Amino acid sequence: MQSIDYVCFDCLANGKLKELEIEPNLNYDDGSEASEIITYKTPALPTWQDTAWPYINGEFPVFEKIADKNDFDGKNDFLESFIGDQEKSEIEWLWEVLPDRKIKNYKDGGDISVYLFTLNGKKYWVWDAN
Repeated sequence: MQSIDYVCFDCLANGKLKELEIEPNLNYDDGSEASEIITYKTPALPTWQDTAWPYINGEFPVFEKIADKNDFDGKNDFLESFIGDQEKSEIEWLWEVLPDRKIKNYKDGGDISVYLFTLNGKKYWVWDAN
C-alpha cells in the first residue's frame, strides 16, 4: 500500500487522487461531473469529522470560508441560512460562540467551526465541533 504525505494543488485539480482512489470529500454522488470535482478535485473541508459536502436542490454549493458574525446580517440571517437537521432552537447558542472578528486561518476558528457555503447568491452553513 502506498503512503501519501502531501498532494500539491496541481495534482489535486488534475484529478490525480481519483486514480489512487482517495476521496478528500464526502458528498452525494449523483455521477455528475460536479460530484466528481467535489469528490476528487476539491480540497477537503477543514473539519474534525467526516462532514459531507452539502447538496442543495440538485447542486453543490461553493465553500467560502470558516464563518464569523460579519458574514451574516444578524442572528436571524444566521439561523435562516442553516442547512442541518437540527431545530433552530437547538442551534441558537452557536450565534453566541461565533467569533466577532474575521477568521484569518483554521486555527482562529477555535473548537467550534461554522462552514459557510454559497449557491446562487444565497448563504448556507453547517457546523462542526472538536
